[in-house]
Amino acid sequence: MEQDGKRSPAPWYLLASIVVLGLGLRVYHYLLNPGVWMDELFLLRNIVHKTYGELLGPLACDQAAPPLFLWLEHTVLLTLGDSTLSLRLIPLLASCGALLLLPFVARAVVRAGAAPWALLLYASSDKLVDHTIEAKQYLMDAFVAVLVPALFFATRQWPLGRRMLLFAALSPLVIFLAFPGCFVMGGLLAALFLEMRREPRTNAAWLGYAFVAASTMAAFGLLILGPIRAQHTLELAGMWTNTFPNWNEPWTIPWWCVTSNINLFDHSFRPLGGTLLPLAMVGAVSLWRRGCKTELILVTTPVLLSLVAALMRAYPYDSRVSLFAVAPLAILIGEGTLVGLHWTRSILQNPVSWTRRAATRSLITVALVLIALPICLSGYRVVKPWPRLVFPWPEPASAIHEYSRS
Repeated sequence: MEQDGKRSPAPWYLLASIVVLGLGLRVYHYLLNPGVWMDELFLLRNIVHKTYGELLGPLACDQAAPPLFLWLEHTVLLTLGDSTLSLRLIPLLASCGALLLLPFVARAVVRAGAAPWALLLYASSDKLVDHTIEAKQYLMDAFVAVLVPALFFATRQWPLGRRMLLFAALSPLVIFLAFPGCFVMGGLLAALFLEMRREPRTNAAWLGYAFVAASTMAAFGLLILGPIRAQHTLELAGMWTNTFPNWNEPWTIPWWCVTSNINLFDHSFRPLGGTLLPLAMVGAVSLWRRGCKTELILVTTPVLLSLVAALMRAYPYDSRVSLFAVAPLAILIGEGTLVGLHWTRSILQNPVSWTRRAATRSLITVALVLIALPICLSGYRVVKPWPRLVFPWPEPASAIHEYSRS
């Protein structure tokens, strides 16, 4: 039981059951081995036909992907072959790894009663499971978004110098593994800064912090000037034009921010994820009021930075490229759900009018139904998986010849 905001461990078997459910969904769809869809095919062409060095340069078919992810895929190709099960192994491992780490992160951020809600939403996210079974980088984005906070909490008792050295070494790996890694490292730097300000540190400690920041900026600069510049094409940029705000009509920007956030929730927690936005806002306020500012900043700053990047027309705030936001949003919704349940219980335990009691019951019932919908959709996908326009893989000789000419 929780009293006065104190945390008590959530039943381990409840969290373990949810993790097993999520792992089962991912492995089940992976073993179904659905056909290759168009965007996946285009990236696989590069992985199969380019060398490690060539994967750092321009990619064919207007593709873009982080260099370390491409190298991992190419290594799997060379060791396990070119089957779809082999080439989808890295996304599967990344998806399962994020799910295994999330209970630790959630319990470090929110109260014990909120962690199962957050984990349930994450485990059953339709798009997370869908993108697990394709040879694309989006699940690596989701993995680093959980890995970095997990390491932040796991190393809180380490000597400061050792901790800063770890994060300085980690930064280039995260940034070259996932394009949103720069946002995730931004969240880490913000949380570290808040910790440094809260407890007076020596000049040596601040020097260590500067080392982490310098490592992050250097890696980000190399990524932009190297692979990102090489992979940039007008066609690729044009695909995302409609996801950016229209600065020629600045009065539309506030509405764009509202609809983009609703769409982000909708995509993360289908079918009606946009309706969960108020619960996430309640969760954020709850964490702030309970003094969990460092934890809140750590998990939400990456999402806020990506929104800023979208306002600058530098990174889309939409769809599959924002899967790294699913974990932070699930954590906020979990906290908001617990607040709603406590609020409902306090109202029903006090003498209030029957209309208020009925309204309260109705409101919390609707909220729980909305949270249950993603779980129901995941069950539906077991029976009827996602429809895909698929292409033959491995490609026939005629297609390979056509690719070599392009």
